[in-house]
Amino acid sequence: MPKTQVREGLSRLVVYQTGIPQIVRSDFAVLLDDGAICYMVPGEVMVRDIRAGQHKIAFDNPMTAGTSVLSFTAEAGKTVYISAAPNARSVVASLLLGPLADLATSDKTTARGGSVFLEQSTSEQAEQDVATLSKSSCTPPGA
Repeated sequence: MPKTQVREGLSRLVVYQTGIPQIVRSDFAVLLDDGAICYMVPGEVMVRDIRAGQHKIAFDNPMTAGTSVLSFTAEAGKTVYISAAPNARSVVASLLLGPLADLATSDKTTARGGSVFLEQSTSEQAEQDVATLSKSSCTPPGA
């Protein structure tokens, strides 16, 4: 976890994806307020300083049905931790049904609507989770 101070007037966003990396690499597009900020696979961590205020983060994987979306408030000088954990129901539906999975999964744009569950974590929980991850990177868009 970064130990540097959050810059004046900003909030720190730490997003981490738990779970086992898939055999076939499938990057998740991470969008903040509808703009792509990076691509992640399970086991990765992303750290960004963002403006304080209301935000929406989304995880989208073109290989699975639905998009996971979570709204949160970032306070100046504080850190927000967002955890993304595998949603087995959505992944299995996509593997078994392919394009028909969109019809089988009803909740397509919520924190549990895509192939990951998104939730805001406490700093204590995030530190435990991140300590077990093998990577600490995030591929920026266009890389």
